[in-house]
Amino acid sequence: MIKRIVDWRTANGKFTSVEDLMSVTGVGDKTFAELKDLVTV
Repeated sequence: MIKRIVDWRTANGKFTSVEDLMSVTGVGDKTFAELKDLVTV
């Protein structure tokens, strides 16, 4: 999962909101719910 997040950032730049994680392939509602409190932008 981390590789996908890094690849997304490499291609698209910084996240502008925590919700941008939902744009990463493989991050659905369940994964987002697990990650959202661990992420700051």
